[in-house]
Amino acid sequence: MAKIAEKVPSWVARVLLPEIRSIIREEISSEVKRLEDRIGSIDEKIDLVRNELLAEIRRVDEKLITKIESIERSIPLASRLAVLEAEVKELKEKIGKT
Repeated sequence: MAKIAEKVPSWVARVLLPEIRSIIREEISSEVKRLEDRIGSIDEKIDLVRNELLAEIRRVDEKLITKIESIERSIPLASRLAVLEAEVKELKEKIGKT
C-alpha cells in the first residue's frame, strides 16, 4: 500500500486512501468471518464423523470380545472331546482284542 501512496497525488491520498483502506479492512474482515464460520462447520462435521466412528469401533470391539469369549469357552471343550475320542478309541481297541 505504501508504494501506491507514493505514486498518488497527496490530495488524492488524503481523500481516497483512508476510504480504500477501510473498504479493504471490511472486505478482509468479512472474508475472515466467512472462513471462520466454514471452519467451525467443518469442525462440527469432523466431530460427528469421529463420534460415529468411535461408536462403530465400540460395537465391533464388543462383537470381537463376545466371539473371543465363545472361542475361549470352546477350547476346553475341544480338549475334553479329544481326550474322550482317545478313550473311545482305546476302548474300541480293547473290545476288538477280546
